[in-house]
Amino acid sequence: MVRPFPYNNHSRSSYASANSRAYEDDFRALPPGFGPSRINPMTMGPGGSMAVGHPPGYSPRLGFGPSRIKPLTGLRGDLRFQTPPQGFGPPPPRHFGPPSPPRRLEGRRLRFDFEDFDEGLQEAEHRQRPSRFPRGRHPGEPGPRPPPQPRGSNPRPQARGGLADYSIVQPLEPGGMSESINVVSSRTTGKLYVSKRVSNSGIHRPEARAELAALLRFGRASPHLNGMREHVFSPDGRSLTLVLEYCDRGTLSNELDRRLQGGGGFAEVELWHVFDGVAKGLAYMHDGVLDATHREAAPVRGWERSWHLDMKLDNIFLSSPSPGARFPRVVIGDFGCVITAREAEAGRQVENGAEAWGPAEQWERFGWETDVWAMGAVVHCLGMGSKVPDRRRLEGMEPVGRGGGRRMNASVRECCGRDWRGRPTARMVVRAIAGVGR
Repeated sequence: MVRPFPYNNHSRSSYASANSRAYEDDFRALPPGFGPSRINPMTMGPGGSMAVGHPPGYSPRLGFGPSRIKPLTGLRGDLRFQTPPQGFGPPPPRHFGPPSPPRRLEGRRLRFDFEDFDEGLQEAEHRQRPSRFPRGRHPGEPGPRPPPQPRGSNPRPQARGGLADYSIVQPLEPGGMSESINVVSSRTTGKLYVSKRVSNSGIHRPEARAELAALLRFGRASPHLNGMREHVFSPDGRSLTLVLEYCDRGTLSNELDRRLQGGGGFAEVELWHVFDGVAKGLAYMHDGVLDATHREAAPVRGWERSWHLDMKLDNIFLSSPSPGARFPRVVIGDFGCVITAREAEAGRQVENGAEAWGPAEQWERFGWETDVWAMGAVVHCLGMGSKVPDRRRLEGMEPVGRGGGRRMNASVRECCGRDWRGRPTARMVVRAIAGVGR
């Protein structure tokens, strides 16, 4: 039943205001299944406007459906998540602590780590491996053409091992674990070097590692140790090329052959010069001392003591004398058997080089005393004109012969004594020779 309007202005608001109560009464009288929907009934708001009720589960912030995010909490008026949802929020904290100390050079010394050696080898192999698609070129584009070569040109051969900056001047006879040895010339400066390619696989790998480690450790500080300019691994990593200082006078063995062919020998002053040069090189290897003539000379900080263990005529070189010098410079080379004192204490097994150049205790122990014995044997061979030491003569009264002088014979005899405890160190030999006044 429709009730009359309280005021007749023909508006919906007035009609609803007058009949909302009547509608409710009429719908209550209807049978089940009939009537309005289950949405909340419309109610009148202030000023005659209709306000629609919200369905259950309606959230004024998120819309329909209950919110599954935890409520926000206030912190000084700012909104903060109690627990940020997954994927939001700052990154997880990292470990905070003192940074690792940087690797530094101690004086002229460079510590060599075999793990870094292997990582560097793998990096070199990856770097030198040819790329399938050259950088900066689409796979479908043709590559750049090589520069034209003039007819009849015959360029000089390049040193193998990826060293394109060098050209071979003269091949030399390889020895030991060397695959090839060549005198090479720099294409930029024209300076001569020695390119030595050694095997870096199989049984020769430890020797290649030892030689490279020694060359990096010694550097070019001592003029009596053979210095390295650079080294390059082959693309497959099975060989290593060392670019070394070139000694134009060859080895002591070559010099001895020239003297014997000419019918002469070494004068005593020349023997003292060789004795002094070898002792200074060993003093730097053993103790890290460049100027061993002074007793108070301090070694290079953090120096790692090293033994050569392969001293002989073939591994000692001569370089032409500099302006103002009387004799050629004596240089020790070939560091394939070098071992550090730390490695020796750890029990690393090494070969002492040629058996003929080893002391009596070479099968029981080795160390600085092994090099000192071989140093005396080198001077003995030069004085006697022999290519290998004569052990019976070494233990006699005149291991160098009458041409060596009394003091020279006594010094060599002391270095090659049967008891290694009585041998002098290389530093002691340098100081003793400095007082000779040669």
